Amino acid sequence: MYNFARRNNLKIVASQPAYFLTPEDFQLHKVVTAIKLNSTLENLTNEQVVDEEYYLQGPREIAEKWKALPEALWNAEFIARESNVDLKLGKYKFPYYPLPAGETPFSYLWKIAFRGLEERYQPITELAVKRLQYELEVIDELGFSDYFLIVWDIVNTAKRRNMLTIGRGSAANSLVAYCLGLTQVDPLKHNLYFERFLNRGRLSPPDVDVDFSWKDRDEIVRYVFEKYGYDKVAMISTMTTFRARSAFRETAKVFGISNSEISKISRFIPWTSARNLPELSKKFPEARSLNLTHEPWRSIVNIASRLSGFPRHPSIHPSGIVITRTPITDYLALEYAKNKGLGLIVTQPDMYSVEDLGLVKIDLLSQRALGVLKDAIENVRKTKAKNPA
Repeated sequence: MYNFARRNNLKIVASQPAYFLTPEDFQLHKVVTAIKLNSTLENLTNEQVVDEEYYLQGPREIAEKWKALPEALWNAEFIARESNVDLKLGKYKFPYYPLPAGETPFSYLWKIAFRGLEERYQPITELAVKRLQYELEVIDELGFSDYFLIVWDIVNTAKRRNMLTIGRGSAANSLVAYCLGLTQVDPLKHNLYFERFLNRGRLSPPDVDVDFSWKDRDEIVRYVFEKYGYDKVAMISTMTTFRARSAFRETAKVFGISNSEISKISRFIPWTSARNLPELSKKFPEARSLNLTHEPWRSIVNIASRLSGFPRHPSIHPSGIVITRTPITDYLALEYAKNKGLGLIVTQPDMYSVEDLGLVKIDLLSQRALGVLKDAIENVRKTKAKNPA
């Protein structure tokens, strides 16, 4: 490779693959590889496991390794020095709501909020007007008008389609949310403080959790994709990590232990962090009968405990969805959801990284209670031939 670079006037760069942190982690790397390949340690081939020197080496080790080719080190240092990536973390990037001609997000939100005030309160009191004006001013100052319009649009669409929906959480403290029909609790009647939901000192975006029937949620999610664009909408991913029982079971499998033997022990392991595995019998009464101090159980437990918090497999956040102004690939990487049947796109980063990037999560939750309630209403209509109160 060095001669090839010379002949073609190419620069060489020192690099070192890093698959694990320290040399002592090589055995852990083999276990994780075997779990990934659904294999046992005994059946792993040399081609399936990386070199044991592929740990995160320090500057001195790298310099010693490449001392015969100092130009490779100089070029690596040059690349590091010249690299500069600014992700603009902490700056929120709110999506746009498609507005009628001549409207701004704030003017349109103002109109539909006061229209809702007229529907909710008769007669309209001075207290209600002042409270609504105050909340709208705070929302505008913080730049959240588009967010409220989008949530209102989703809820309004659901209602037009005869779907049951209701907002929950601290959004019930907001008169704007009440007037937009997002929540059903009167904040004035119950003396609820708007500042608990939103205030000028709050740095994070508002969080309006909206429930839909488990039968209707897929339809409303599909509406969001169609309305705001498949290139601008994605479900948010989440990462399932190893906990005590899964870490123990998977590690025991790669040691060649049968499922029946594993089950005899794993059923006594509580739902706790994998790091507690070495001290299960001391910390948890249900595990007092376990004796894991002899081999191979001792090695299995020690290795499994180090899998605590390791990613196991990606999944989809139960409610989170993100909408962006421009194509979502301008902000983050995507992938197709698996086994969902909707052909939906999900973000590769989880919700914490999505929020760090400044994208705003909207929570559309699925609830069976609303589905049962909807079925009950339909049954009353069929049997009593009238609409239930």
